[in-house]
Amino acid sequence: MNAFKNIYTFAGLRIKFMNLFFFIKNILILFRNQLLKHFSIIILLFVFINLTENLVAQNLTKKTNLLPPKVTIAGKPKIVRIKTSPKKIELSHKTNQNGDFFVDAHCGGKANFTNYNTEEGLALSSIGSGYTDHLGNLWFGTYGGGVSRFDGKNFFSFNTGIGLANNVVLCTYEDSKGNMWFGGDGGGVTCYNGINLTSFDTENGLPGNLVYCVLEDKKGNIWFATYGGGVSRYNGKTFTTFDSTNHLPNNSILSLLEDTKGNIWLGTERGGVSKYDGKTFQNYTITDGLANNTIWCMIQDKYGKIWFATDGGGVSYFNDEKFTTYSEKDGLGSNIIRAMLEDKQGNIWFATLRNGVSCFNGKTFTTYSETSGLTNNVVRTILKDKSTNIWFGSHGDGISRFDGVAVFSMGVSQGLGNDYVYSIAEDKNNNLWFATGGGGVSCFDGKSFTTYTAANGLPKNEALSIFKDRAQNLWFGTFGKGVTMFDGKSFTTFDESNGLWGNVIRCILQDTAGAYWFGTYNDGMCRYDGKTFTSYQTEQGLPDNDIYALHLDKKGNIWIATSGGGVCCFDGKTFKTFTTKQGLAYNRILSILEDTAGNFWFGTAGYGVSFYDGKKFRTYSTKQGLGDDYITQILQDKKEEFFWEQISASVL
Repeated sequence: MNAFKNIYTFAGLRIKFMNLFFFIKNILILFRNQLLKHFSIIILLFVFINLTENLVAQNLTKKTNLLPPKVTIAGKPKIVRIKTSPKKIELSHKTNQNGDFFVDAHCGGKANFTNYNTEEGLALSSIGSGYTDHLGNLWFGTYGGGVSRFDGKNFFSFNTGIGLANNVVLCTYEDSKGNMWFGGDGGGVTCYNGINLTSFDTENGLPGNLVYCVLEDKKGNIWFATYGGGVSRYNGKTFTTFDSTNHLPNNSILSLLEDTKGNIWLGTERGGVSKYDGKTFQNYTITDGLANNTIWCMIQDKYGKIWFATDGGGVSYFNDEKFTTYSEKDGLGSNIIRAMLEDKQGNIWFATLRNGVSCFNGKTFTTYSETSGLTNNVVRTILKDKSTNIWFGSHGDGISRFDGVAVFSMGVSQGLGNDYVYSIAEDKNNNLWFATGGGGVSCFDGKSFTTYTAANGLPKNEALSIFKDRAQNLWFGTFGKGVTMFDGKSFTTFDESNGLWGNVIRCILQDTAGAYWFGTYNDGMCRYDGKTFTSYQTEQGLPDNDIYALHLDKKGNIWIATSGGGVCCFDGKTFKTFTTKQGLAYNRILSILEDTAGNFWFGTAGYGVSFYDGKKFRTYSTKQGLGDDYITQILQDKKEEFFWEQISASVL
């Protein structure tokens, strides 16, 4: 019985084993069929992977047959102790009632204004109009470049290429729905709803295609002041036109205003001003006390007075009873006024066509011109931003921002060694140092400039770079005389005579080991460890011997920006080079930044900025809104916002 049971058990196991065997056999047959079916695809995939790996390896291959770096024992440097006192010039200044030092517009230098033009991204430097929208963006209509929007960081421009009716923009305005309106010198008016641009002209019912002013009344109607066609009211569907046949003095309307009572005021060319109460027009001219019959602008102040900017008669205000006029005799900068603005303090600002801008505090006029730092004396528009700064649009020199207190521009006349500044650094005492092109190096302590030149021990007055090391010493790279270290008392200079490779030093850094690296003009880069100089050139793997910038990354690698070989990363042993083949925008790199996230930004000479996240490149240029494609410096502030220093000229 037991033997029979064992035989039965063995037979059952054998049957299970055979079933498993046939199951596996079927799986293998199925796998073989699928493999044969897709064999060609697998072969192609294998070949593609190998080709891709070969291409990547080829693009990033390290150079072969490289020579070891050249090592030179450092000779004795030239040490010059300061014997001749450096030149010191104190800024002209005033003190406030607390005795605090400050510089203002009347104390020498160019104070209180920051200027913007095409170099900063403005579409064109000739400005015809301006407006601040509800988001705080500033809009500037230009004479030929379309309209530029400034968000506090960047300019973005609209022109006829993307749907604007005309590139000469005479007025900018935002309605209650957030639409922006742009009146042009021909082509009618364009409406921008944030997505699309829509234009209206005479074919759509507008009485004239030259639009000087746009206004929305309290009922939501949009008014258009045209030159030659009168004024038109648009209710969203139809245009209703008022002209000389409706008792307007003439059809050339330059300005519009709705007062607190709902009256519409229309400023004309040579016809005075008309008030429309919804039924009839009442006209005012010089016979009624108006200063001049051509009215460029109108505003109503917080006291209810209506001000009229005229073309040659100064400015008049109307208080419902009579006109009162101010002119050059009363202190106004010029009798030709193109724009007006009331600021937060109740001051009235006047943009003149001859002598800058005048500010009226109710008693006296204060005029700001080019000598005060204003970019140009011909000012056509005024607007204020959310931070209460006041902006002025000029004819040919961009825009100026006024904040009333800050000093923005200083040059030779204020004590700077030379107006050509190649590098800036801050020392341990928070003084600012400026490397100049011919005037030595200047130190600014907030009150005065102290300048060091060859007479004080600087090897040469042409300084290209400044670097502060960990010991708080300052290093200055010169044009033709090597590099010098300044400890506050003496200059210690290294050049080719004592081991330095190259006498033109564009950039300097200190690595994690404390060694110094110098980027040269056509002599590669050189490392100084305190005893020896080690030279790295194309023979050692550097892609180009002309170095513009050096950067030490968070991992201790050194990034090198070259004049024609792209950018490369040096890990202490080998060079890894990136060029246009890997996605870099251009092979001439002027600046490098590593942001807080570890991404790299490379400023190019004419092709914008390239962003590298460690895997791939992305390029940003004027096509994406960058102000200029020459990027000489990139900065990131504490708010993680980026700033680009841009030029439109050759780079040394």
